[in-house]
Amino acid sequence: MKMLDKEERELELFFSELKSKDQGISTPTLPAFKAKSYKIWRWIPAGIAAALVAAIWIGTSDKKDETLAKDVIIISLIEDENQKQQLIIETTSSMDIWESPTASLLELN
Repeated sequence: MKMLDKEERELELFFSELKSKDQGISTPTLPAFKAKSYKIWRWIPAGIAAALVAAIWIGTSDKKDETLAKDVIIISLIEDENQKQQLIIETTSSMDIWESPTASLLELN
């Protein structure tokens, strides 16, 4: 126990010396901090007004008729058994079957 008391006293003496040294150090003066006043309340009505303008603009925009044309033109390139190619142009009101332009690459001869 005496050993602990001696160590504790040494620690207390050490830290008290550090505190007394620190007392002599002067702290620099800093300029006074002036809090910026944020005008957040000024932006809330502007945000609401902008949201209303955007909603009205989107709601009243002209809706374009995006229907397909009544007549669809189908252009086909067909090769017969004599390896003669024919270009066939058809018009119809609807397209029942669609084939990709590269579908012929998948066909094996």
